[in-house]
Amino acid sequence: MKVGLIGVGLMNGSLALDLKSAHPSVTIYGVSRRASTLANAKELV
Repeated sequence: MKVGLIGVGLMNGSLALDLKSAHPSVTIYGVSRRASTLANAKELV
């Protein structure tokens, strides 16, 4: 399964973590305006 998220802040970041824990094979794509936010999200997932 592939999931795309627009914005990887608190709400979508939590959603991504929940999806990854429930479905480990899921591929998550995220978009952010800030490179630092995207880098933080990559570390979590």
